[in-house]
Amino acid sequence: MPARDNRRSILAYEATEGGAGVLSRLVEDAHAIGKVAKEALSIMHFDNVDEAIAAGDAKVLVDRDGEACVRGCYRCLLSYFNQPDHELIDRASDEAKQMLVDLARGEVVLATNPQRSASAEGWEPAFKDAGIPAPDGTSVSFAEQEMSFAWRNHFVAACPEALSDAARKIADAKGWTLFELPETCAAGVPAALISMFKD
Repeated sequence: MPARDNRRSILAYEATEGGAGVLSRLVEDAHAIGKVAKEALSIMHFDNVDEAIAAGDAKVLVDRDGEACVRGCYRCLLSYFNQPDHELIDRASDEAKQMLVDLARGEVVLATNPQRSASAEGWEPAFKDAGIPAPDGTSVSFAEQEMSFAWRNHFVAACPEALSDAARKIADAKGWTLFELPETCAAGVPAALISMFKD
C-alpha cells in the first residue's frame, strides 16, 4: 500500500471467515512475528535458518538441496492471487532475506503513548468545528517528534510545535502528511489540514 507503484506500507488482514484471532496473537505474543518470519524462510527453500537468525546475517542462508526454485514457485511464494506481481517476486533478494532474518530476531513491544502536551489542549473542539473527524486516541512519532494528533486512516498528523526537517522527511517516506498547528486554537485550523478530509 498505498498503490501498486508506490508501496510503503503493509496491510495485514484475516481471510478466515469470522476471524481466527491471528492478528491479535501477532500483537499480543511478543515473539509471534519472529516465528512467522522463521517459517517463511523455511518455506522459501532455505537451510541454516536458525544459524542465520542467531548471527543476524542472511548471508548464512543456503538454498536447500534438491529444491528446484529460482525466484519463486507455487510451493513457496507464488500463488494465483499474486500473479500480477510474479515478475517482482524474488526469494533470493538479499533485502527480503535480511528483512525476514531481522523480523525473526525481533519482538513486538507495545508502545505507551504519553499524554498530550498542554499546548495541544483545545484543538479537538476546533477540529470538530472545522468538520474534521476526531483524531485517534493515540499520537504518532516521526524522528522522535511526537505528533499530538493523528488520523491514521488518512495518514495525516498534526502538532502545535515546529516540525523538524527529519520528521517531515521520515513522514513523507512513509506516506504521511504533517501539519504544524498555530500557537493557539483561536487562530483556527489550517485550511490545508481541513482539505485533507474533504471528498
